Formats: sequence, structure tokens, C-alpha cells
Amino acid sequence: MDLHKKPLGLEERKTALTKIILSINLLGIGLAVKVLNFGTVSILVGDAGLSFDSIFSPYEVHRELFNRLAGFSSREQRSTLEEAEQRMADWIETYQRLVETDPLVRPRYQ
Repeated sequence: MDLHKKPLGLEERKTALTKIILSINLLGIGLAVKVLNFGTVSILVGDAGLSFDSIFSPYEVHRELFNRLAGFSSREQRSTLEEAEQRMADWIETYQRLVETDPLVRPRYQ
């Protein structure tokens, strides 16, 4: 979530789903970032972008965002694999039930 506060209590919020983040970039790498430990981290989401300007410790923010994105991706892959395994187990169970109950489905080698 990117939040820009404006005068008179107005604010602009931008949010992005983790699964649609395309890239995370650290901008302004140089003396200012190294000495003052302030910089800008930007996130590209489709055609739009979120920019976190003049934040403290941009390297750590960049690393934290990247770690969370990697963790989300890992959880998505694990979930997909678990769903495929469950589907295969259901198919095998259905086949076994058919083999036991329907003589037309029994393999010839029995």
C-alpha cells in the first residue's frame, strides 16, 4: 500500500495485490543512500507503479518486499502442488472403488 498525505487531511492510497507485482526496484543508489540511509523503492504493478519516496533504510525495505514476494510465490506453488496431489489421490480412490465394485472395470491380469 502506498499512501500520500496531502494538505487539508486529504490522502491518496494505492494498493496492489502481491501476486501481480512485476518488479521491485531500489532507486537513487549512490552517496545519499549510503551516507544518509534514505532512498526510494518502487514497485511495478502492470502499467502502474507504487513509489515509496525518501524512506529510511531503503535496502532493508527492498529486501523485506522481495522476501515477502518470494514467500507468497512459494506458498502459491505449494498450494498448487497440494491441490494436484489431492486430485490424484481422489482419482486413485475412485478407480479402486470402481475396480472393487464393477466387474467390467477390473484389470485383465486379475
